Amino acid sequence: MIPLRIFLHGLILLVPGPDTGGGVIKQLTAYLVNATSVPEYASGCVHKHSPALAFYAEAKECTRAGCQSQGPYCTCSLQNREIALEGASASSGSKLLSAPPTALPTKVTAGDFSYIINLFNLGLSIDLNNLNGTNPTTFLIARMSFPFDSLTACRLALHDDSGTLKNYAFNFRSLGTSTLGSRTQALAQALIAEAQASPDTTNLVLKDFTGTRLATIPLRHEKCEDGQECFELWLTNPRDELPPGPNPCDDGKGRDFAFVYEILDKAANQLDWDARPVPQVTDKRTGPYSPDKCDLYMPAVAPSAAGKDRASAASSLMLGMVTVISRPVCPMAVYYQP
Repeated sequence: MIPLRIFLHGLILLVPGPDTGGGVIKQLTAYLVNATSVPEYASGCVHKHSPALAFYAEAKECTRAGCQSQGPYCTCSLQNREIALEGASASSGSKLLSAPPTALPTKVTAGDFSYIINLFNLGLSIDLNNLNGTNPTTFLIARMSFPFDSLTACRLALHDDSGTLKNYAFNFRSLGTSTLGSRTQALAQALIAEAQASPDTTNLVLKDFTGTRLATIPLRHEKCEDGQECFELWLTNPRDELPPGPNPCDDGKGRDFAFVYEILDKAANQLDWDARPVPQVTDKRTGPYSPDKCDLYMPAVAPSAAGKDRASAASSLMLGMVTVISRPVCPMAVYYQP
């Protein structure tokens, strides 16, 4: 068995699997919000998102599945897709915190999964009947369940403080409301899930939501950024970054987070758009920006350290897969009720 790493960022709701004993979780399901268009009732500064999946595969296997091959990468657009892995497994799993111990991470707590905002702590609920099965909500565009042994939250949302990027704690409240909500914390905008997979028999399976198998693609392992052979996948649902320079939408408010409410329960998705609590930067609890584990595995440009094939794949497509933005703030979410 060799390492399997899955990198996630963008408008994604994460739901941990069942307790396997002693509080240990070994499975995570990622639900990608359908934000490919902006509804008429949405407020300003909201932008469409582009869900995609990328991994290493042979070109002929990639194109046969209807995906795009470029260098060592295979990139698939996602529309009503269920994604599965064959040959991957978790051995130890992890215990998960439902809330971070401190609003801003310390050297000890940095990377903890709990820096992905837990909707349970905001008093929100989900209806799994809307997310699973053969007829999920139209606001779900893709889903993927996968095993994990470890989870590392990273790419904390940053905000410019007089020309200096800083990690901020964000408060969740509706737009136009000055009263602070009950939850204030730093926000992870990306996640690295690590498991194990067979070097010879690991496949990626694409299905539609009815369960019909559309493609089976053998994954290819590569020498990865840390020098060892591994499998790597990117599952992302990002929006475009704001253009350089001053911008009224770069005000520390994660307005796109309102899309997440569309896949929650009825009480949440019937909230008026501007009544939906979204992350907003506070004037307190700031810390200096510091590098994190994403800097190794999700650099600001397409990976190139492992040879010319990767360098040739430094396209705008892959740049979007590996680049996590803070202009504007674009956090992920989890629903975890321990």
